[in-house]
Amino acid sequence: GRRLIGLVSLKDLILAAPTRRVAEIMQTDIISASVQEDREVVAQKLMEYDLLALPIVDTEGRLVGIVTHDDVIDVIVAEATEDVHRMAGIEPLAGNYLQTPFVSLWSKRGLWLTILFVGGFLTTVALTKFEDFFQQFPPLVLFIPLIISAGGNCGSQSATLITRALALGQITPRDWARVFLHEVLMGTSLGLALGVVGFVRALMTPSGALHGMSALKLAQVVSLGVCVVVLCGNLVGALLPLLLKRVGLDPALMSNPVVASLVDVTGIVAYFAIAQAVL
Repeated sequence: GRRLIGLVSLKDLILAAPTRRVAEIMQTDIISASVQEDREVVAQKLMEYDLLALPIVDTEGRLVGIVTHDDVIDVIVAEATEDVHRMAGIEPLAGNYLQTPFVSLWSKRGLWLTILFVGGFLTTVALTKFEDFFQQFPPLVLFIPLIISAGGNCGSQSATLITRALALGQITPRDWARVFLHEVLMGTSLGLALGVVGFVRALMTPSGALHGMSALKLAQVVSLGVCVVVLCGNLVGALLPLLLKRVGLDPALMSNPVVASLVDVTGIVAYFAIAQAVL
């Protein structure tokens, strides 16, 4: 018994003739949720089907409770807060910020900061590999922050968009090919736009800072570097959350911090590889 077989709205119940049976007016096409489903999935169902309440059933299809739209508001706020914390590389706080113990807050922030700090060593290694080259062409060093920040910002944007799309059920890891093609187009167009800005800025480099290097050559290297790094950052930021989701890890927690480290390293390598090819 207690199996969920239909739903009757209050409106239908009031307007139905007294002689009609409930079985005649109930809806048998039921939208329900299982007790094992994540609360965010339940909230998505309520929003998707514009329901005021959603019946909850156990593994045998028996009604055990309901979730109302009021409950969903609390869930949405809680899940959004968790996602914001995770995308910043912070373990979600259990309660109020000011009431969270110092040690607990430190541990939630310190873990990923330590991981990112260690990951930054890879950038140092990459710079060391090209030390002789940028000593030969010092002006290239001036634009390293520009190159890295452009790729990192684009990567973070892509990671945030894809992570949120995954959370809302708009895409799944199986859509990686469509996401890849979409982000190739987006990354190329953004790279070209930022590359033009970088080209103009490099041309404006004061002659005293060029150390005998051609401003035009510098502008070519910077613009190409921006284009390639932005494209790489865009792809890494878009595909990494899909990969993390596929292997069962939380994209919201790991995407942005990992993207930042990867794009820093790939940005340095790509930038100086292009410089060696052009110069």
